[in-house]
Amino acid sequence: MKSSKEGDCHSLKSIEWPRQLKTPRELAHALSKRARLEIVNSPLCSRLVLQFIGGFSYILANFLNKSSIHNWNVFKEELSRIESIKYPKESQTSSGSLNQEEVKPRGPLITLSNHISCIDDPIVWGALLPFSYYFTKTDSVRWSAAAVDICFSKPWHSTFFALGRSFPIRRGVGLEQPAMDYALALLEHNEWLHLFPEGRVMRDENQQVLSNIERGYIFKWGIAKLILDYFERANYVDENSEIRVLPFYHLGLDKILPIGRPYIPRFGKKMTIYIRSSAIRLTRRSLQEILINRNLHMRRNKSKSNDEIRRIKLTNYLEEELEKLREPATLLHHKKGR
Repeated sequence: MKSSKEGDCHSLKSIEWPRQLKTPRELAHALSKRARLEIVNSPLCSRLVLQFIGGFSYILANFLNKSSIHNWNVFKEELSRIESIKYPKESQTSSGSLNQEEVKPRGPLITLSNHISCIDDPIVWGALLPFSYYFTKTDSVRWSAAAVDICFSKPWHSTFFALGRSFPIRRGVGLEQPAMDYALALLEHNEWLHLFPEGRVMRDENQQVLSNIERGYIFKWGIAKLILDYFERANYVDENSEIRVLPFYHLGLDKILPIGRPYIPRFGKKMTIYIRSSAIRLTRRSLQEILINRNLHMRRNKSKSNDEIRRIKLTNYLEEELEKLREPATLLHHKKGR
């Protein structure tokens, strides 16, 4: 056991970066040492990688397969809000004369979804984002956590995924890791962060029971810790801070790229994305209401600390909000005539 742990730490040592992060760009700087390639620091190269990924994903989602999106206008509205933060001058020009309240940044965006295929990200964004987005709005493309052992195991992998606005996370080692600090830094800089809270690809047979109570909660606590830490730090910055959380549920990507070899995308399949009818607006007040009004089985959680109880409550709430989208998404996905 001891040698195994030592070997694991040794293999991961090269992808760690400073815990105290000031800007999201520090990821590229730290990973350049891992990849030993100055190219990883280049905004131009990042733009080219995103354009390649975006173009391929758009073709695969919309031409080689069939995509159906519901409540896309909700996603579009949240995307426009993030764009107004990244491109304030452009927003003011396109919208005419905007007052200060209208262009004021309103906090970061977290999108979250189920995870059923290794190709969920980026094909979902190929369906949701306009074709021109990766060519004109690369600074506001989502950030996403990617598993160290899959996406950051080799120098070229590290380079590619870092340029594609991903950051490495170590699964199974808990919440106290640099990836959590980095994700929090992204939120503090009003970035768009996408998370797969299940933490891994879930096979369909593990998702048949609609009731979380019967099935048991499966979301990881990391998403709740990020939100709670954000508001804890915001106490010293802005009392009006908020986070927008937009869940969506998708079906069909496990048919486009099934789990297991060969890792070759299929064509002629259908994909359904069902977006929540409105984003969850988390403020300090609404967060307290969620934490106060939710009950837990205290016999099962009696030994938990107050911080752990808060994380469990918020995590369970977010999972239930995503769970509500499963049934309408399934009905629409299997609707005849589609």
